[in-house]
Amino acid sequence: MQNENENEIEKRENQPEGKTVEDFITEVNEIKANSVSKDEYNKVVEEKQKLMKALINGDISDIELPNGEEQNEELLKRIQDNRNKLATSEDLSNLEYCKTALQLRDDVIEAYGKEKDPFLPNGHEYIPDDNDIKRADAVADIMRECIEGAEGNSEVFTAKLMSKTLDSGIKTNNKRR
Repeated sequence: MQNENENEIEKRENQPEGKTVEDFITEVNEIKANSVSKDEYNKVVEEKQKLMKALINGDISDIELPNGEEQNEELLKRIQDNRNKLATSEDLSNLEYCKTALQLRDDVIEAYGKEKDPFLPNGHEYIPDDNDIKRADAVADIMRECIEGAEGNSEVFTAKLMSKTLDSGIKTNNKRR
């Protein structure tokens, strides 16, 4: 009898205050209910790696889109081509660069929705608000207006764009001699 009491006292001493065996069983069942299987977890990790690789390489052709719709291959190819053109071409005029950027923006919005607008600020801890959307649209509208007014002349485009934009006043440490 005394051994049983000692065992009971020892069990109570080893448990956190106020917790019973039933409490632990309930907690374990809750954890199980809110957990996923190892296979499901590995599948999600594999999909994440696939998405990260596509993001880094800029190749989205193998990615299943969230809405499940098939995207026009021509549109996806144009997106990729314009990304490459903007990233690698060194001889683009300001006019060509802005035309390409606007085409890329329009195509990305068509393919993935307004929330993926490349003119919006992004970050893992930042969610664009209505003001950000208005500003992105305003930038695109000003660029379109300047493109139309330039009538194919890059110098005229640059002059029009410069007259419509303000200097941010950000100073750099670059000193010219």
